[in-house]
Amino acid sequence: MENNHFHPIAGQIYQNRNGIKYLCLESEGFSNDGLFISVSSGYVLLAHGCKQNDDGTIYWNCSEDKGFHDVHKFSELYGYDSTGKSIVPQDDDEPSTWAEVIKIEFEGVRAELESLVYYDTKQRCFNENINPTTYDQILESAEMNALEQYTEDERFPEWNDEAEYLFRTEYISKIKPLAEEWEAGIMYHAKLVDEYEKESLAFGDETATEYYTDYFNRFWGRG
Repeated sequence: MENNHFHPIAGQIYQNRNGIKYLCLESEGFSNDGLFISVSSGYVLLAHGCKQNDDGTIYWNCSEDKGFHDVHKFSELYGYDSTGKSIVPQDDDEPSTWAEVIKIEFEGVRAELESLVYYDTKQRCFNENINPTTYDQILESAEMNALEQYTEDERFPEWNDEAEYLFRTEYISKIKPLAEEWEAGIMYHAKLVDEYEKESLAFGDETATEYYTDYFNRFWGRG
């Protein structure tokens, strides 16, 4: 698929090539930058160098973490997407069980990790967030967003023992394995890059493996 830089339009919903849908909150002039919020998780990021594939999916060169926010508040500003459908789930589409709520939150964490750094297999390059986040920050925001926000959100079922159990067993306990899986994928591609580059150094005076080994030492708080 060919891809081209494009100017995101505030109020429009776009689907990232990783499957996550984002509402564009703000774009400036005719630049290729845009402020986006994940419709499913409320995760906000400022994307630089937005590109659009010929199938309509989008991605960007790098992004800045802007934290989690309430997508419903933004719906009051933009209301509906270009098809006339509300960006906020209708009553019959709202998660009816805590299992559904936890699943949505977990996918939000996955999207946040992928926004930090990922390997673009088509361009054969790494795309990295210019404001890296540590694992402790990921876990802290995940706990706060799920436990505090969702215990008070009237859209979801009342917090109970089942919710507490799912929160601990299907959410918090699975974030570290998810992060480790993400790390393994990045290191795998770093090794491939080093093999492809042969004698050259992919990151200045470091190989890709050396660079991302240091990256994940910082991510996990080991250095």
